[in-house]
Amino acid sequence: METQVNRRSFVRVGSLTGVSVLAAACTPAAPQAPSAAPAAARPEWEAAWEGLAADARKEGKLVVHSLPGTGYRKLMDAFEAAFPGIAVEHSGVFASTWAPKVLQERGAGVYAWDVSLAPTITGFSALYPEGAFDPLRPLLIRPDVMDDVAWQGGYEFGYLDKQKKFVYSFGWRLYSPLWINTDLAPESEIKSFKDLLAPKWKGKIISTDPRTGGAAASPLSIARGKYGSEIIKQFYVDQEAIISRDPRQVAEFLARGRYAIAFGATPELYEDFQKEGLGKSLKRVFLEDVTSVGGETVWVMNRAPHPNATKLYVNWLLTQQAQRVYAKEIENSRRKDVPIRSQETYPPTGAETRYGITDREDKIPLSEQVRVIARDILK
Repeated sequence: METQVNRRSFVRVGSLTGVSVLAAACTPAAPQAPSAAPAAARPEWEAAWEGLAADARKEGKLVVHSLPGTGYRKLMDAFEAAFPGIAVEHSGVFASTWAPKVLQERGAGVYAWDVSLAPTITGFSALYPEGAFDPLRPLLIRPDVMDDVAWQGGYEFGYLDKQKKFVYSFGWRLYSPLWINTDLAPESEIKSFKDLLAPKWKGKIISTDPRTGGAAASPLSIARGKYGSEIIKQFYVDQEAIISRDPRQVAEFLARGRYAIAFGATPELYEDFQKEGLGKSLKRVFLEDVTSVGGETVWVMNRAPHPNATKLYVNWLLTQQAQRVYAKEIENSRRKDVPIRSQETYPPTGAETRYGITDREDKIPLSEQVRVIARDILK
C-alpha cells in the first residue's frame, strides 16, 4: 500500500526528529531585552517641599519684619519670584520701634506677623520672655540648609539661643558701630574707642540711643568690659554726644557733614546714603574695643497667621539661592558657597574668638547692663 511507511523510513525520520529536538534543547535561549533600571527613589523632602509650596500658595501671603534698608525689599522680591502667588507684606522698621507694637497687638489678641529678622538684643530682651516666638528648628526640612559643610562654623553654630532652636544667624560680618566723615575726622587720629574722648571731638559726635537699641548698647558692652562703666558717662556726658532715636537721622547727619563721628546706626543706612550720592566721605572704622562678629538672624513668630508660608520662607531663606541675594543686596552670608559681598567686613579666621559674638543669648545681659547704666546717666 502506498500509504504504508516502511520501518527504515520511520526510523530515519524519527532519528532526524530526535536530533532536532536535542539541538533545540542545547541551543542557548535568545537573550531577553534587559529590563529598565529601577528609578532612583525620590527623597522624601522633595515631595514634602512641593506640598509645602502648594499649601503656602493657598495662604497667599507672608508678613515679614526686618530692619530698614532697600536691600531687604529686594530679598522679599526674590521670594515672591521664586514662589508666584505668595505676596510678601514687608515692614522695614527698627526693632526698638517694632517690638512694643507687637506686644501691644498681642495684648489685644492680634497676631499679625509671621517672621522677623529682628536683632537678638531686642528679640531676647523684649519678645522672647513674652513667648512671642516659636521654635524655628522643627520647621527646617531641606538637607542643604542643615548641611554642616555649607556654613562657616557648621550648621549648629548658627543657633544663638541656649536651647539651640529659636533663633538662627545666617549673616556673617565684622560689626563696627563707628563711622566717620573723613572730611572732618581723619581716620589716623582714631585708633581706639578712648580716642573719641579727646577734647577736639566734644560736641562733634552723634549716636543712636543706647537706652533703647542694641546698635549702640552691644558694642558699648565690649568697651565697658575693657575700661569699666565710667567710659559710658565719659562718652555721652563729658563729650556732649548728641543722641537720636532715629538711626536714619544719625546716618544722614554724618553724610551731610553736620557731625564728624557717628556711633551706632546700622551699615545698611550709611550704604543707602552712599548709593544716593551722599556721604562719599563716609568711612567705617574697626576698633578692637567696640568691634564684634555677628550677622542677620531669623525668628518665627508665635501663632503665625500664615504657617505654611512661614515654614516655606525660613527654609528658602537659608538656601544658597536666597543667600546669594542676601549677600548681593545686604551683607555677607555665613554660607560658604555664596560669594563674599565685602572683604572689609568678612570676619577673618578666628575673628569670633578675637572679637567675640555679642548676639548670643548668654551675652545679652551685658548689653542690658549698658542700657540700665545709660538710663541712669542720661535722664
